[in-house]
Amino acid sequence: MCSLSARIASHFLEAKIEGQPRRLDGVYHPVEIYYRDYRPVSGLQVPFVLETRVLPVAQTKPGLRGPAVPPEKITIDKVVVNPKFDEALFSKPDAGAAAKAN
Repeated sequence: MCSLSARIASHFLEAKIEGQPRRLDGVYHPVEIYYRDYRPVSGLQVPFVLETRVLPVAQTKPGLRGPAVPPEKITIDKVVVNPKFDEALFSKPDAGAAAKAN
């Protein structure tokens, strides 16, 4: 479960959340996810840039620090809300065709 840590004050959209810690080299590291570049899409505000940062852990022994992890950045090109799909995509496949594929 993610805890909310920051919202954009003018419109109350998430700017950053703190995600589940990730285990890296046997140590759990805190994770932050940043939401940026909000754009309106079909009446919704959608972030088109999501950046995940795995933070280093505090220094536990002299000279020992967690490994530096580069941020992961996702850039969304296009968002479509409630697109129309062909109903055939959701039908049960033919049992004979599935057997031939194997």
